[in-house]
Amino acid sequence: MSLGPVLFLLFLLPVAIVSPSALTVRASSTVLASTGDFSLSASPSAISISQGGAAASTITVSGQGVYSGNVTFSIAETYDSINIRVSTTPSFVAISVAQPSATLMLQISTYNGVRPGNYTIPLEGYDGIIQHSFQVHLQVTGQDFAITSIPTRLTFPVRQNTTQTASIIVSSLGGFTGDVNLTISVGSYFPGVTQEPSASLSSMKVSITPSVPMSFPIAISVNSSMIAAPYQAQVTGVAHTTSGVSRGGGFNIVIGPDYNMTSTVKNLIVHQGAWAVAALTFISLNGFAGGVNMYAGTISVNPPNPDIPIYPADTLLSPGGTNITRIVAKADSRTGLGTYSVWIETTADTGWIAESTPFNVTVEGPLTGADFTIYTDPAHLSTSLGSTVTSTVNLLGTNGFTGALNLFAAYGIGASLNPGTVSLIPLLNATSTLTVNVPLDRGQGGGYTLWWFASGVYSTLVIASDPTGLAHGAWVNVTATPFNVVASPATQGLKAGSTAKFNVSVNGIGQFNDTVALSARVSQANPAARIGGSSSDVTFFITATLSKSMLNFSGAPTSLHSNLTVSVLSGTPDGTYVVWVTATYLRPEYICSCAPKDALAFTLPIQVLVTSTASAAPTIFGLQPIEFYAIVAAAGAGVAILGSYLVIRRGKPTRTAFML
Repeated sequence: MSLGPVLFLLFLLPVAIVSPSALTVRASSTVLASTGDFSLSASPSAISISQGGAAASTITVSGQGVYSGNVTFSIAETYDSINIRVSTTPSFVAISVAQPSATLMLQISTYNGVRPGNYTIPLEGYDGIIQHSFQVHLQVTGQDFAITSIPTRLTFPVRQNTTQTASIIVSSLGGFTGDVNLTISVGSYFPGVTQEPSASLSSMKVSITPSVPMSFPIAISVNSSMIAAPYQAQVTGVAHTTSGVSRGGGFNIVIGPDYNMTSTVKNLIVHQGAWAVAALTFISLNGFAGGVNMYAGTISVNPPNPDIPIYPADTLLSPGGTNITRIVAKADSRTGLGTYSVWIETTADTGWIAESTPFNVTVEGPLTGADFTIYTDPAHLSTSLGSTVTSTVNLLGTNGFTGALNLFAAYGIGASLNPGTVSLIPLLNATSTLTVNVPLDRGQGGGYTLWWFASGVYSTLVIASDPTGLAHGAWVNVTATPFNVVASPATQGLKAGSTAKFNVSVNGIGQFNDTVALSARVSQANPAARIGGSSSDVTFFITATLSKSMLNFSGAPTSLHSNLTVSVLSGTPDGTYVVWVTATYLRPEYICSCAPKDALAFTLPIQVLVTSTASAAPTIFGLQPIEFYAIVAAAGAGVAILGSYLVIRRGKPTRTAFML
């Protein structure tokens, strides 16, 4: 047996793991079943009615091929369902070979209070297997007006006498011309409120035309005795020349700690097959400290809707601090074209501070010009709790793309990127290093709960975007186990025809007390060496066996061991080989039931350098250096012991020695 010096660096084997479950979006494209399909049509597909009127459209269901089934209809109430009533009669139809088509009536009626404008009525037909969606477009005609305010929120410090102003804007809709009488009220539903801010309108009646909206100030005053709480100011207008329905608008008033959300982008453009990013800036006001949760709700215009997540979906503000989060629009090839109205809803951890901001997302066709790609290497990482892992983020321009890209980690506690901005030039690759610090999370009572990445899964999403908002993303999946694996030695040089032993230690983390299964396999690290049975004429030259294949931590030991024996057969080609030792946790616990129930594995590579000559594994008298010096040391110790014994004997002479 011969041992050599460490010749190669230790590296990790990426372990493939299940990626997070993707959001399923129902498509309106044709789905063919083995028994046929059906199609939907509406006549008319566009309806125009006046306020308070009614109309109908005929929906035809046509079977294709030998289709048969019951098609049931549902209506997505993304329109003004309070003032617009929509129903189908009947609610389902039966299609068969004998009756290949059927019709039903879509009935629409409106109240006088509905606003004039364009609406979309989304409908879906579903037979239990196949589903199709379509739309009927509705135009409501009539005269009306709208009341809005700038800003939509006023914030006041506590214990101060303060006055602030907002602008009230009254605008014409549907060609309205006339006078609008205004009233204002201020109130609060917050418990403990005994005083309310006072409001003063500069005008109680305005005259507007389609081309001339009216804007005027409103003054809000608070005093030092008012408690920190949310309040609402409501401006109501009535014009007797229209339907006589009152219209309201207003804004929020906050006394005390508050936050402000702003974005420089009001309409985010995303192309089919790409992503787009816009920054949301949050600023602490009046000493606000705490978390703010966010949600983006979409109003459909042409489903399937784009996916519009916010990364991260919550932000933590310190007093006087600023944080940036991002709204991301994702569109695939099926996403409907058009502009989608989005409401960004935010709520503070305190529960009573909230803000709502309108936002538009416009979906356009596939991008045909300059673009870029992003990928990570490695994309799958295996590590243990409390460790740090890295992956390289690669970016490359296509179709002549050049310029700066900003990167951020959308998921993943402890994930950071360096650098956070890269510049692309033609034909050259730019990189950034993603570092993930996996936290250590200890369970109670001898148990152990695994820590996973955000949302109960184990992924970090890296997103890169250019100054226009064009973006793409790439995932890095991480498996974190409650133990690690260490081999001694980690690298070994062996001659062909020899054998070596390695000590494999599995070290539990925290209070881990379950069972770990061990396995070993061999692969080639040197492409010149043929190993692993990739073809019928390849011989498996190296074997690796473990003395223990199961390690039980139920007695709460800190470390358990298994001996790994590696044998290199004579005739093994020179080269570097890798023995992969994998420790698998078969029964992991999970923070949430939504996490994939997969066994968790920690894989460690041991490098073996095989040589056919002794030069690569130097020996002394046929022994490797560590063995030779161990024998020398043992011999030296024996000589020292013998010498000590003789000295002791000489210090205590016997009677026989005396007679000499």
